[in-house]
Amino acid sequence: MNTLHDKEFGEIKITKVASSYIRIKVGEDRRVSISMPSLTPIFMARKFLEKSRPEIRRKINSMPKQTKKMSEAEKKALRKLARPWLQTRLRILARTHGFKYEKVRIMNARTRWGSCSSRGTVSLNIALMRIPETLRDYVILHELTHTRYMNHSKEFWAELAKYYPEYKEARKRMKKYSPQL
Repeated sequence: MNTLHDKEFGEIKITKVASSYIRIKVGEDRRVSISMPSLTPIFMARKFLEKSRPEIRRKINSMPKQTKKMSEAEKKALRKLARPWLQTRLRILARTHGFKYEKVRIMNARTRWGSCSSRGTVSLNIALMRIPETLRDYVILHELTHTRYMNHSKEFWAELAKYYPEYKEARKRMKKYSPQL
């Protein structure tokens, strides 16, 4: 694995892959990485980086603002607050809209707000406590809808729209926030 140092983007990790394209990725930590075909010379990565600079800037600027990392004590306190609130809200919304689920799991995931297993376990991220309540409801209803549709088909979105008609706007608003604590 090679690295490039760039004045604007810092250290850039270069990975040689079995692909025919050069790709640039901006991670959640805002670090830039490049994957490129194994026989491609490094100078091509530099060239591609220069060409892609405006796009990389746009991507970094559109990412959620990073807040200071929470200490373990702060995470523990947030989990203690999140568990009863999220469990109660899940129960209320499920009962109100006729959803059934097996279990609830409160977790601290880096990339997901929530998930729903095929066995009916709804998992909710403690970071939900850091976003507006209406968006928490969106995430909870989204996961409850997965108890009926385990995909993002047209039927899934139509079902979600019955309970949260502004789901498209909520999806856009969610991009301002990060599930990572």
